Amino acid sequence: MGAVSVTVASTGAAAVVALRGDLAAAAVVQIEPYLAPLLSQRHPILVVDLAQVPSCDETGLLLLDVTARVATGGAGELRLAAPQPGVCRALRQAGIMRMIATFSSVTGALDGDALDLLATPHSPTRAARTSPD
Repeated sequence: MGAVSVTVASTGAAAVVALRGDLAAAAVVQIEPYLAPLLSQRHPILVVDLAQVPSCDETGLLLLDVTARVATGGAGELRLAAPQPGVCRALRQAGIMRMIATFSSVTGALDGDALDLLATPHSPTRAARTSPD
């Protein structure tokens, strides 16, 4: 597992944090400096783009969980977008998809498009939607 790169883009009331590389313990210290200012600015919607993240370990899952809790505490919302099959599996197994809205695309996450949801927080995975695992 190597370094992760982070790209941040603001689109109105939302911010998109695109990650590239493994979401693992070593990456958390690289990602946190990008997330902290966004959470303190209280963006109503924070989207984490996981399209270029091939794997996610327990520390990466914890980062997403804590980020979601901080965002919610500040009247915001964390949304996950485009997880690869292995990451999607890890999110499901850890129960993250029951807590954080997870979409198949960044556009769907930004729009809050219910048809793009892979899983809705606090409900079972949508049976009608085929997910990437």
